This record gives sequence, C-alpha cells and structure tokens, in this order.
Amino acid sequence: MINDLKTVFAKIASHTYYLDDDRNEVDLVDVNQRDWSGDSPLHIAVILGDISIVEVLLDNGADVNALDERQFTALHFAAMKNNAEIIVVLLDKGADRNIKNDDGRKPLDCAISAGSSAAISVLKSKVHKKN
Repeated sequence: MINDLKTVFAKIASHTYYLDDDRNEVDLVDVNQRDWSGDSPLHIAVILGDISIVEVLLDNGADVNALDERQFTALHFAAMKNNAEIIVVLLDKGADRNIKNDDGRKPLDCAISAGSSAAISVLKSKVHKKN
C-alpha cells in the first residue's frame, strides 16, 4: 500500500508529464498541481484506479472537486471507470456529484453513458442517502 506523498508523486509522474511553460519536465511538488492537459494528481490516480493513491492525495489536501480543462472532476472519471470503491471515498471526502462537465453531464450521467453499473448503483444510493 502506498502511504507517503513522495511515493505517490513518483507514481503519478511516471504516468504523465508535468511540464513548465517551455515544455520541460518539472518535479511534481503540489497535490493540486496540473499537468499539460489540466489533470491533477487526483484525476490521474482515479484514472489509474489506485485507491491508495487517491486516499493519500485527499489526506494531503488534494481538491476533491478539481476540474480539468473539460470540467471533469475525479468523480466523473471514477464514474466512467466504474470504480465504486473510489466513488465512495470521493463522496465521503465531499465530492460534489452535481458538477457538470463541458457537455453538461454530471458524474451519474457519465456512468450511465459508459454502462458503469456499479458506479450507477453507488451514485444513486449515495444521492438518496444525502438528499
């Protein structure tokens, strides 16, 4: 299990490039730092499906509702990836399930479009428990 921020940054950096204005690779030093496409480390951890990295990032101040360039949150990605376990963690940490992406879709809409049955179930049950 990954439990320290230095290891998390190394793993995230190995899957993406964090570049400066001159397109030179830079060190990842901030849990909310963005890569060239606007993805935060949390977005990448969710895409990778690594719950231990997700938890470390959130415990160290990652913005659970950070938006990428297309206005996707980590919850949108978890919904599309059908990762119910990560969805629960994100919602428990305050993820807003009502944020719409550039296409006007909420995480539940993305889960439905992707046919993500486990994600749909969790998002619907969490909606009913919270509202």
